[in-house]
Amino acid sequence: MTDLEITKLCAEAMGWRPAGERKDFDTVKAIPVEQFPGAPHYQYAPLHDAASAMALVKKFDLCVWGTEQHNWRVMGHWREQNGALHEPDATGTDLNRAICECVAKMEVAK
Repeated sequence: MTDLEITKLCAEAMGWRPAGERKDFDTVKAIPVEQFPGAPHYQYAPLHDAASAMALVKKFDLCVWGTEQHNWRVMGHWREQNGALHEPDATGTDLNRAICECVAKMEVAK
């Protein structure tokens, strides 16, 4: 997945509706779903903004831990109504990227 695709999936997972793109910084302009058209756009860039990445961790109750190789591992989990368990995960040296990749995998799997 590209940075832009990951960012869009994270925005949608947080309940934000992507409202355009910027070519610099892999940023998606997004507004809350319940906002009306024409409302101010907020820059949403969880790959680069630690507060946005941490909001994903808190919302989806992600498990985050460091590995011996100076990598991060992030794991999510949820159950479908039929009881099937999903546990997508992501690893990498960049914590924000690992968080975002995990959430993007969760969003794609829905």
